[in-house]
Amino acid sequence: MAFPCPDDKLEKSIKYLNYAIEGGYHCYEALIARMLFQQGDHYKDEHYKKINKLTEYRKSLKSEDLKLSIDYAQLMAEHSSIIGILRVTEAYLYGLGREHDIVKAYAWSLLSDYAKQKIEEQGNNLAWDSEQLPPVWEYNEQIQNHLEQILTPAQKQAAQGYLTEITAKIVSWNYNRWRDEIEDFHPKP
Repeated sequence: MAFPCPDDKLEKSIKYLNYAIEGGYHCYEALIARMLFQQGDHYKDEHYKKINKLTEYRKSLKSEDLKLSIDYAQLMAEHSSIIGILRVTEAYLYGLGREHDIVKAYAWSLLSDYAKQKIEEQGNNLAWDSEQLPPVWEYNEQIQNHLEQILTPAQKQAAQGYLTEITAKIVSWNYNRWRDEIEDFHPKP
């Protein structure tokens, strides 16, 4: 679990971590968790049983910082990060940091299914820590079931087309390797 970040220190923390990223620190998942959630983590508990939903983001977060956190999540998603894919799905579903677009939300949700299939095929987890996967899969399934109830057949077809586009943008299906390859060091304050 990460250290909590109180609202009164959030702006300074975001500025510092953005400065660190510009200098070569690339731990995007820690940055977006710190930006989005008071406790500074994607999970509500240290055993990774309950995930924080994007709708629970801290209300003191400025809209441009919310968008920035989703930009970072999308960068992670393009390297097959399961949490990155989920955050982009939520962003389109709820219109947080992205325009509200249920077709794109559904496509990203389907991408999560595809990533899950890739992980299962390879017999190990290449995209996230395995103990952290079950709540992500469960939440994605809830989102997907909801969207399947409200989307028209034409919208579902459009989502399939968009899924093809975003799948082609995946740089790597091994997020952990990519994360290890980028210079991930902790900068000095």
